[in-house]
Amino acid sequence: MTTNKKLTATESRVLQLIAEQKKSKEIAEILFVSEKTIRNHRYNIKKKLDLPKENNSLLKWAILNFK
Repeated sequence: MTTNKKLTATESRVLQLIAEQKKSKEIAEILFVSEKTIRNHRYNIKKKLDLPKENNSLLKWAILNFK
């Protein structure tokens, strides 16, 4: 998928976990990082994908486009 070329490997992994409907805390535990780091990744992914700031826009995009 061309959109994901902008994303780092870690951001792609986070996006995959979001598509699996994992919560930030679960993703942090899986990747052995802090929840704040995951929130930062989510923010950066939303910016790179030019998603709206509305709630769950990243989750909706991930489910539709990243499975």
